[in-house]
Amino acid sequence: MNRAFLGLSFSAISSTALFFVLACGRTWAGPVEFCPARLDGFHAFHGPNDGLIAFYVAAESARTVSANVIAQGESSWYTFQVKDVALVPDLAHFQSSTVRFDRVLYHTKPLYVKIPQGERIVRWWIYDATATGDAKFGWDKRGDVTCFPPPEGKTQIPPLADAPKRVNASNDLAQPPGPADTILAVSTIPPPPDISECTEPFVPARVVHAVEPQWPSSVPRLSATVASEIEVAINADGSLAGAWVYTPSGFPDLDIAALNAAELSKFHGGIALCKPAPGTYLFRALFEE
Repeated sequence: MNRAFLGLSFSAISSTALFFVLACGRTWAGPVEFCPARLDGFHAFHGPNDGLIAFYVAAESARTVSANVIAQGESSWYTFQVKDVALVPDLAHFQSSTVRFDRVLYHTKPLYVKIPQGERIVRWWIYDATATGDAKFGWDKRGDVTCFPPPEGKTQIPPLADAPKRVNASNDLAQPPGPADTILAVSTIPPPPDISECTEPFVPARVVHAVEPQWPSSVPRLSATVASEIEVAINADGSLAGAWVYTPSGFPDLDIAALNAAELSKFHGGIALCKPAPGTYLFRALFEE
């Protein structure tokens, strides 16, 4: 009997060991953005380069971005600026024991910023940004956009046991800057006054009623558990902004079932700087026999 289980992860499966190949990890619905760009990747250097951090500016399509960044350190708060950085496609190949797929990432080359030695970053985010050359999301027409901090925090979602891993990673963030690279400098700023208005200034978005995926009749019995992960974009008021397949199962019809269930589920928006904030939630369906 094929089953789908509810919880913070969902379940359901099939009779022979198969290796699935997909062309793309996001097929039926497009991603949603709450900001023209985000910070992605993070590598903190140590030893003689202590205080140096490598990172990407990223988004969901190609564009050129200028942005102001706010960073919370363990001992102080900082800001710095990136100007006219180009986000270009990066074809990433992912693979697990049951699925193989490609995902196109869009990000800059490694960027570098220097913070005081001994300091450690707790969180950072793009405070405001402008984008040009974005043909997909319309950020060009919106000028300078103020962005919510991501409502990050601890979740109850355990790591996926057999998570697909990127097999063609460049590891370029771990490389120190070259002669042509610019090392950005930070300025110290006071902490945002909002952060002291509550006991939990950052709380991630969450699901409050998860709908169970329906097993499609087109999918046969399986011999191993497969997972479909849906990224859900949630507005500050908890309404659904969008949902798309982030990690495919290898069975398109299972991914559609998981996507439909995610879109029917109910969510609670996040909290950032003690105020309601939009965020994303990773809705996982585990399909097993």
